[in-house]
Amino acid sequence: MTDKLGDLEGRDADIVASSLLRRDLPVVLAGSASVKLAEEIAWGLGGYVHPVEIETFADGEIGVEIGASVRRRQVFIVQSLYAPVQEHLMELLLLIDACRRASAAEINLVVPYLAYSRQDRKAKPRSAISAKLVARMLETAGADRLITFDLHSGQVQGFYEIPCDNLPGADVLAPVVQRALLGDDICLVAPDASGLDRVRAFMRRLDADGDERPDDYPLAVVDKRKARAGGGAEAVIGEVRGMHCVIVDDMIATAVSLMDAVNALRSAGASAVSMVVTHGLFNGDALRKVAGAGLQNLWLTDTVPVSEDIRSLRGVKVVSVAPLLMKVIKRVSLGDSLEEIYG
Repeated sequence: MTDKLGDLEGRDADIVASSLLRRDLPVVLAGSASVKLAEEIAWGLGGYVHPVEIETFADGEIGVEIGASVRRRQVFIVQSLYAPVQEHLMELLLLIDACRRASAAEINLVVPYLAYSRQDRKAKPRSAISAKLVARMLETAGADRLITFDLHSGQVQGFYEIPCDNLPGADVLAPVVQRALLGDDICLVAPDASGLDRVRAFMRRLDADGDERPDDYPLAVVDKRKARAGGGAEAVIGEVRGMHCVIVDDMIATAVSLMDAVNALRSAGASAVSMVVTHGLFNGDALRKVAGAGLQNLWLTDTVPVSEDIRSLRGVKVVSVAPLLMKVIKRVSLGDSLEEIYG
């Protein structure tokens, strides 16, 4: 990534340069993982992404330089931590350090997908708690705030001594799903017991009849162990026969659990199966599995950039998180409460 001011000429360059000097606008910086999202956010806020040069040297080291002043400014660094995770994490740490050394007043991290958040406990006697280590690294580098989406485990927020805003992807996904399935006989499905709270939160945002009661739709749960063992209909807890089942989850990683849940729901008599997720990682051969799953709809956000191969799949609809992040950044920069966002 290079200084984009050098690519502009005349009046366009003057407009961008003037926006970078406006002290009433927050400074938006982009790591290489989230350039498009950062540009949408900055444009929506009335400005431009500040120029950043990120260089990879012959020995594999990364160098970062900010191309415009951030002195005494509120900075928002947009960088999602998907593969290659280590490279994107190191870029983020260097951007934080560069801002701190450039005398930024406040360094806010916008990390739509936060890697390592699933490693939140000692699963084995001598294993690391990676989520805690990442939190210490970001704080030590100089971050003042973290803004992210749908942590796999909400308690990861407790690893941070700085404010940590765990935004619900349902805020942008639920309205789209509700419009698309209006009139359908739907059942919301948790792919495992640990996902029940997420499904109930999604249900509240659907708010089918406007009474804000979280019981507007029937609910089902897939017993992951029985589904993995080929338990079929016995793996489904709840009545789904003849219904359009909508699986609600935080991510698609390897898609193994997805396939188990889809097969179990079909065995239980579901008329159609759709899925709504916040993070589309699509690791390994997940794309092939999803393509063969026969989903009627797959809604996901752009917390992780969505490739053309994924977009071309039947029923895929991508919902941008940029409008919600614009609203959050405005509120944070003005010192306003985020209570409305959390509902």
